[in-house]
Parts: sequence; C-alpha cells; structure tokens
Amino acid sequence: MYSGPIGAVLTPALNKNVDQWDDIASASSLCGACYEACPVKIPLHDMLVYLRQRKVESGATDLVEKAGMKGFNLLMSDAKRVKALIKFGRIGQKLLVRDGRIKARVGPLKGWNSYRYAPSLAKKTFRESWKDIEQGFEGALPELDSVMNARMEKLVAAR
Repeated sequence: MYSGPIGAVLTPALNKNVDQWDDIASASSLCGACYEACPVKIPLHDMLVYLRQRKVESGATDLVEKAGMKGFNLLMSDAKRVKALIKFGRIGQKLLVRDGRIKARVGPLKGWNSYRYAPSLAKKTFRESWKDIEQGFEGALPELDSVMNARMEKLVAAR
C-alpha cells in the first residue's frame, strides 16, 4: 500500500479487491498541493475526482451519504430555507455554546468534538454584515480627481 494521494490512485489499481480500497479516493481534500509538489506534475487531484465519479456512477455510494447529500441539496438550494436554518441554528446553539465554542459530544458533533471544538455560529451572517459595511461607505469615499477618472475610463474602454 502506498501512502498519500499517489497511494489513493495506485492502491485500488494494484490490489485485486478494488471495492476494499475504493473509499481511499475520498480521503483527499483535492486542494491540488500534491500536484504542485510533484516533480513530474502527475494530476493526482483529477485522478481522484475520476475515481470518486466512477464510484458514484456505479451506485456504490453509502445510503447515509446519499441521503445526507440529498438533504443538504434540499436545504441549501433555497435562500429562504438557509435563512431559516441559520435562525434555527442560532436558537438551538444557545443550549450548547460555552465561551464561543460548542464542546458537547452529541449527534453529528460527537466525532468532531472528540479532538477539537466546533465554533459557534457568527452573530451576523456575511449578508447581514455587508448591509452595515455598505452603509458605512455611502458618501465616505471621495470623488476621483478628473485626471484619474479619465485614466480609469480609458482603461475600462480598452478592455
């Protein structure tokens, strides 16, 4: 067995029991650092994506994972649902948050919180914060002088 991203590609290919090693392709974050470090530029992240795709297309995915992804898609595909979910999460986390962290080892947090703490939800979402930031900019930025403005317009027109 090989370690690292190259092992995730080679191990399933070199072993007779591919099903046993099929999950190893999911152990990578696909950040591309392996490609950058590779002296011969083997596109390992592309190969890992291919292995993951092959597994999904063969129908070999875990039922819990499949149900989780469908649920995630349902929740995240509608902005109103996301907004409601964040509101619900802020209310629900009040039972668990201590010193800005969730240390409880319950439900889906059990494995994660065994080694680290989950952060609490932010007091404001980015969209809520952006409204305040945008209001702070109104009238605060000085006008460009005419020479600079002409240069900028010329650059934009050249595109």
